[in-house]
Amino acid sequence: MTSRNQQALKPGEIRLDFIPMDWQLTPLGAKKDPYVGGWQNKPFTLKEIEEEIIGGNCKAIGLISGPCYNMPYGLVWVDVDGPSVEKKVEELAEIDLATALPKTLTILSGKAGRQRKLYQVSRDKQKHFVRNKYTWYAEGPKEKLEILWSRHQGVLMGLHPETDGYYTAEDQGFEWVDRLPEIPDWILNSIINKNVKQGVPAKEVTRYVGANFAVNAEVSLDRDMKRAVEAMWALPVHACDDYDIWITIGQTLHSLDESLLEEWDNWSQQSEKYQAGECQRRWLSFTKTGGRGIGSLFHIAKEHGWQPSQEHKAMNVSDSTLEHMSQIVKELEEAQDGNAVAKNKKQRSRNTNKEDGWNMEPRGEKKEEDRKGLNPSASELTELLLQMYQGNMRFSLPHGQFFQYERVSSGLWSPLSKIEMLGDIRSKLVALGKFLHKGFSINMMNDIFMQLQAVLAFEEWYDESDFLLFTNGVLDIESRELLPFCRDMHFTQQMPYDYDPSAKCEPIIKWLMNTQHDSYERTQVLRAWLR
Repeated sequence: MTSRNQQALKPGEIRLDFIPMDWQLTPLGAKKDPYVGGWQNKPFTLKEIEEEIIGGNCKAIGLISGPCYNMPYGLVWVDVDGPSVEKKVEELAEIDLATALPKTLTILSGKAGRQRKLYQVSRDKQKHFVRNKYTWYAEGPKEKLEILWSRHQGVLMGLHPETDGYYTAEDQGFEWVDRLPEIPDWILNSIINKNVKQGVPAKEVTRYVGANFAVNAEVSLDRDMKRAVEAMWALPVHACDDYDIWITIGQTLHSLDESLLEEWDNWSQQSEKYQAGECQRRWLSFTKTGGRGIGSLFHIAKEHGWQPSQEHKAMNVSDSTLEHMSQIVKELEEAQDGNAVAKNKKQRSRNTNKEDGWNMEPRGEKKEEDRKGLNPSASELTELLLQMYQGNMRFSLPHGQFFQYERVSSGLWSPLSKIEMLGDIRSKLVALGKFLHKGFSINMMNDIFMQLQAVLAFEEWYDESDFLLFTNGVLDIESRELLPFCRDMHFTQQMPYDYDPSAKCEPIIKWLMNTQHDSYERTQVLRAWLR
C-alpha cells in the first residue's frame, strides 16, 4: 500500500488509481447529479468511468452505496450537511463529534460544516435498513444529517459547482478503503428507533399469473414517495396559499418519509406567503400517528385534474422477482420433462388398448394435456416487457410511432419504425425464451405491439423554447445554466454537439461576410434577424 500522503486527494483532483476495482460507480455531470438513466441499477466500472471522462461527460465520480454483491458487508455514506448538524450528532450520539464519527474515508467539498464519511455495514445489520435514506434535521435551514443506503450515491472526487472541488480530510484519505470501520452503534440505534417511530414501509405486491407461472413483484416505498411528489407538483400554484391543503401535504409527506421536507419546502416557495424556516418548524412538530395518509394528497390532486402515472408498471424487476422467476423456469423444465415421460406412458397404453380393440382415453383428457406447457398470454408478456423497458418507451400519438429514451443519445427520445419496434419485441421474447415452450409467432408479436401502443400512449412532447437539449446537458435559455439530462422533459430534438458558453461562431460570420460582399453591418443585421 502506498503511504498516507499519497492517498490524499487535492481539490478537484481525479485519481482513478485510488478507487477499488469492485466499487460500484456512476459518472456525474457538472451539477453533481448522475446523468445516466437508471444509474442505480447500471453501475460503471473504472474503465467505463475513464471513457466518460475522456469523452468530456463525466465531471465527478459517485460511489453507489448499499449492499456489496458477493461481499459480507455493504457501504453506507454518513452525510453531515451543515454547521448546525454537529450539535444534532452530539445530541443523538451523546458524545462529541470526533468520537461519534470515527476516522474513515472522508470527502469534503470546501463548504463550511459539510463532510461525507464512508463506513461498512455487516450483513447481519443490513436488515435494519428498511429505508434507502434516513434523515435527521438540525436547527439550520435545510441542514441535516443523512444516512445514504441503497439507491443513493455520494461524490468521491471531481468538480463541485460552487467550490474548487472535492478533496479528502487530513489523515482520512483513500488509505482507508481497505479498512473501513463499521458504522457506529449510535447510528444503527438511531435507525432502529426511527423504524419504530415511523414503522416499516409498506410494500405493494403485484401478482402476475400465467398459464404456467405466477410471479409476485414488490413495489416499495420509493414509488409512493415519487407519486406523492408528482401529485403535489401537479397542483395549481394557488394551492400553496390554501393553509388546509398546505398542511395536509406536509403531514402526508412526513408520514411517508422524513427525508421529504426539502420537497415540501421547495413546493411551498411558490406562495407569496412563504416564510423561510416555517416548513421545517412545522415538520418537526408533526407526529407519525397524527399525520395524513397518502390517499389524502391523492384525493386533493385528483380534484385538480391529476391522474396517477402508470410508470410503476415499467419499474425495474426486483432481485427477489428475478430469483422467483429463475425458480419457476427450473420447475417448468422439470414439469415439462415429467409431462413428456407421462405422455409416452399414456401413448404406449393407448397403443396396447387399440390392439385389444379398446380405446380407453377418457373424454377431455387430450384437452387437459394440451393445456400443459402453454405459453403465457400476450397480455402477461406485455406486462413483463413493460418492466424490461423500465419507463424508457413511449408510443407517441402525434407521430404514430414508438419513441425510446437514450436509444441514440443521452437525454433524447428517438423514434423507432414499426420494423425496429417489432425487432425489439422479438429480442425481448427471445430473452424470455425459457417461458415460451411453444416459441412465438408474428401474431403474438403484433398482439404485444398493439397492447404496448395502448399502454404507452403519450403526447406531451417538449415543443417550447425555454430549454434546448445539447449532447452534454439541457440548456436553460434564459439563465444560460446547463442542467443535467432529464427523461421527463421529453425532448425529441437535440443539437448534435456540446454546449460551450465560450464558443464563437467565426466560420458562420466569415461565410456571411463573404455572401454580403464583406459588409460587417449587413452581416450583423442578418445575425440579429436569424436570432
